[in-house]
Amino acid sequence: MSAVTPTLNYLPLPGRLRGSSGYNARSYNQDSVTTDSQGNLYAVWVAQGGRIIIGKRSARFGTWSTIDTSTIPNAPMGNFVNEDSHNTISIIADAQDRIHVCGNMHGEALKYMISTNPRDITTWTQVTAMVGGATEAQVTYLRFMLHPDGELFIHYREGASGAGDTYLNKYVGSVGAIGAFTRVLKLSDGKTYSENAYENRTVIDRAGTIHIVYTWRQSSAPSFNANNDLYYLRSTDKGATWKTVAGATITMPLLHSDVTARILDTPDLDSGIINQAGLDVDTLGRPHIAISLADGSTPDRNVHHLWWNGTTWVNEQVSDLRNGMGWYARPMRAAIVCTDDGRVLVFYSSMIISPGTAGVIPAKTAGSFRMVDVTDGQLADAPIALLDGRKAEMTIDQRALRERGLIRMLLTACNGELTQTTADKNALEYWHDDNWAAQWGGILTIDALQVGALSRRETPLPRIRTIAQTSVSEDLVVSATTLGIVAGVQPIVTPQEMRGKQLFVRITGRGKVSAAGTTLTLQYRADQQNSLGGTNGSGENGASLPFTGTSTALRSTPWIPFGIGPITGADMLVRLFAAAVGGGTGTISGAVLEVGVLDGPISY
Repeated sequence: MSAVTPTLNYLPLPGRLRGSSGYNARSYNQDSVTTDSQGNLYAVWVAQGGRIIIGKRSARFGTWSTIDTSTIPNAPMGNFVNEDSHNTISIIADAQDRIHVCGNMHGEALKYMISTNPRDITTWTQVTAMVGGATEAQVTYLRFMLHPDGELFIHYREGASGAGDTYLNKYVGSVGAIGAFTRVLKLSDGKTYSENAYENRTVIDRAGTIHIVYTWRQSSAPSFNANNDLYYLRSTDKGATWKTVAGATITMPLLHSDVTARILDTPDLDSGIINQAGLDVDTLGRPHIAISLADGSTPDRNVHHLWWNGTTWVNEQVSDLRNGMGWYARPMRAAIVCTDDGRVLVFYSSMIISPGTAGVIPAKTAGSFRMVDVTDGQLADAPIALLDGRKAEMTIDQRALRERGLIRMLLTACNGELTQTTADKNALEYWHDDNWAAQWGGILTIDALQVGALSRRETPLPRIRTIAQTSVSEDLVVSATTLGIVAGVQPIVTPQEMRGKQLFVRITGRGKVSAAGTTLTLQYRADQQNSLGGTNGSGENGASLPFTGTSTALRSTPWIPFGIGPITGADMLVRLFAAAVGGGTGTISGAVLEVGVLDGPISY
């Protein structure tokens, strides 16, 4: 890498992302970001409103162009994303620099398209079938892997949780035309035995060896806590034959009952495994797995590093979150990277709070994206972005890593599932799904040769810095039944030096209502300013903060990016509104309206 390559850089995506579910940031996005042979950057995301967007950033000019996939003839990806975190979208630039995009499927017929021309996102060719037949009727978790010789391998599940098989296909392209698909093999058989194999990230290493890690789940116990056992298999001949890490032959398709490939024998329940975490391979061809496992007598679910040292599998605990075994208090599924200079790096995040009763996430890890250098058994844990992604997980751009030595990933913030009504909703920071309908997103790039500076905490990091705030005095009674400006609260006018930057808003407050059935709502209103200092009619509402209890409660929204104002080169007037609906009144026992700016090593 050039000496002028920054250690770390964050590039905001154009527009706002939808964060009501996890489709923009799941461990089984492979990948969310890709880089072509000329250094052009591509990303795919679900935008505010649920449309699927593909973006290209020119390496030469540094400008973004985008396309809404619903405008493509026949809408190959569908008109809107299905509100389901399994409906991720994957993207890769193949060896000829044609862009492949596939996703928005959870047990559905194949949705796949390829750019008609290399490095062009304006014209697309729909792929209605790879090899066709019943093996593409219920597709989920499609993953791309680029072989060093240019052939593209595709891993996916056909079927459902507790009743699924996995397959490996191959695509061979050409310079002048879109290429063809062939079936390599059926990798695992789960349907026959009412179970399925969940894959970790699938990897083709520097030598062209394919590496796969599976965990299993039976239909009789469909909970995530029923994930059990880890199996590892590799192929040095593009999928023709498969062996264990020690060289023993594995009969294919893989069966759970054939323990030849088993590397970790766990209990059938409460193993701690959350399916589909990380895998990479070091320069010596040794696999390294990032996985969550139960440890301790309580027990506790933590990130672990499981790796082959040439003789045996070594299991090392990486995190110490003390959160028990609950779903909402878990660490997000980890990614792992093996760099060309021999480092092994684990990437994970954890929520800023723990909604359950199992415990509290330690402050050092809360609300940040993190990297742990586990090379040679060390545990150097450091943040890489001081941003709260809540349930966001990280996946790595495989071409940027292998071809350019860059660790590149999409970062965003996302909620759980829009339809959930569990205690997950009942926690400080996350009180209304509308707060997730328009969220931030960007691409973080780390120079793999300079990660030591991150471990030593010598590098500025992306964060949101408060630049202005206004507050409500204690015990302000709200009786208005329609949203109106909160009396006595000074508005915030964004300063001119913030033009061209991404600004955010957050509301934190204490409130209660006088009677059951009443809802007190706090909300911001932002109006864009004209050249004379007045509003020009362009504005937005957001950041809803509801209170329904008769006892005072403390609540806060997440940081929410503005879609207008400074990011479009204009100033903005931001005010706090409130209303009490349902027959009673509301009392605000103190509230703060904040405006913040995306700060740190940011490129616009």
